[in-house]
Amino acid sequence: MNQREIDINEIQRLIAEKDSLGVEEKAFGFIQCYPRDEEILLLLCEIFESDWHLRQEDLASSFQFVKNPVTAKSLFRMAFKLTEYDKWNDTFPMQRKCVWALADIGTIEAINYLKEIESKANKTVASFATKRLQNWESELRRKGQMLRSDVNYSFNISLDNYSNSIKELPKDGQRIIGFNQNILHHEVENYQTGKLKTIVDNYIVVYQAYKPSIADFAVKNQKLGGNDFNYSRMSWIKPNFLWMMYRCGWAEKENQERVLAIWIKKEVFEEILRNSTFTSFQPNYFSSEDEWRSELENKKVRLQWDPDHNYNGDKIERRAIQLGLKDEVLEKFGKEQIEFIMDITEFVKEQKSNIDKNQIDKLLVPKERVLEFTDKELMKKIGNEI
Repeated sequence: MNQREIDINEIQRLIAEKDSLGVEEKAFGFIQCYPRDEEILLLLCEIFESDWHLRQEDLASSFQFVKNPVTAKSLFRMAFKLTEYDKWNDTFPMQRKCVWALADIGTIEAINYLKEIESKANKTVASFATKRLQNWESELRRKGQMLRSDVNYSFNISLDNYSNSIKELPKDGQRIIGFNQNILHHEVENYQTGKLKTIVDNYIVVYQAYKPSIADFAVKNQKLGGNDFNYSRMSWIKPNFLWMMYRCGWAEKENQERVLAIWIKKEVFEEILRNSTFTSFQPNYFSSEDEWRSELENKKVRLQWDPDHNYNGDKIERRAIQLGLKDEVLEKFGKEQIEFIMDITEFVKEQKSNIDKNQIDKLLVPKERVLEFTDKELMKKIGNEI
């Protein structure tokens, strides 16, 4: 019996024995551990809707955190339910959290539930739904499921259904596609007055796949290195998730069993692009082969536009970029420029399982879009079609 089966049995025991203390001690950990496991989340929804414990409000908050659409129906029902707590607290905090959770799930089903709450719930709860509906567009960035780190919640990857993602991306051409994240932080602008200024850092996620020993070192130390990593070899980074999946065979190829998501600042990515040149002579971008060879000798990054791939590994018309780093550029990248490393292997295996079961409607991928850059001359030079 594996750990998941053990945990399912324990959740079923909590339900059968109406173990309120067990819910308090264990239920929230199960939600954190299985944010995309529909079977387990539905069992936890059953606990959520039960009246033999007093943790409904906290469970609603936990469901808001994972934003899984499978919880939407349960959250909708609980938005109408009055608990013992509500008899002496007319601010309806649990119902408010249900509404927030539905708003953050962000699906068409969720918005329809909010509209029904707005029209049928009591005045206070209806006002919660009205506010979320009014703020729907301004709160888009927080909607949908995410890949989160256990050690740093600032860095996360928004997820998208595969069927939706292909609608949002160009079908052909050479475009840099990837996931970018803006993270806000504050710095003191004036120490005498205490005035703060808001700083926005823009990050791009690139992917690499390694053997376990290299991945373990990278995640633990938040940099590339260790006995098995060789800085004298070229190392390739890819901003496109499905191109990485094609290359590593969904983490099933030898020495590519672990997939890492690596956050770097956008300006670092642009710096790498400026240090790049094509791996082969491209007459559309060089006046002569000698000009290209000169760049090849002086630049430490190799650039390739290769056919992009769908989830099955089939080639599509669009081309994806990958960048090979070596020498001092690789050293600087691996030791200084990485902001955060997350091991996403478990997520990769979950999605491969959906493919193997032909459950493509459940297939999730990072919410990637065409990345925009201000240096148009650079984009032209590297072949990124604007």
